[in-house]
Amino acid sequence: MDITDADFMANQYKFSAAGNGTILNRGVIRADGGYVALLGANINNEGVIAAKLGSVVLGCRYRVTLDVVGDGFD
Repeated sequence: MDITDADFMANQYKFSAAGNGTILNRGVIRADGGYVALLGANINNEGVIAAKLGSVVLGCRYRVTLDVVGDGFD
């Protein structure tokens, strides 16, 4: 997905234009104490995604905003 430079630099994680590709996980993704975000038009998880004391999101939409702080604000 796309994110503008300005949004990224401002910690505004607003993604758009998912495209037609596929994200395919057949392995192991670990993010202890952090987060994993797989964002796109098509997501297929055939492996393991682990985020001990963290968060995992699989997002399949045209537009996605991630709130990594968890306060409900953009």
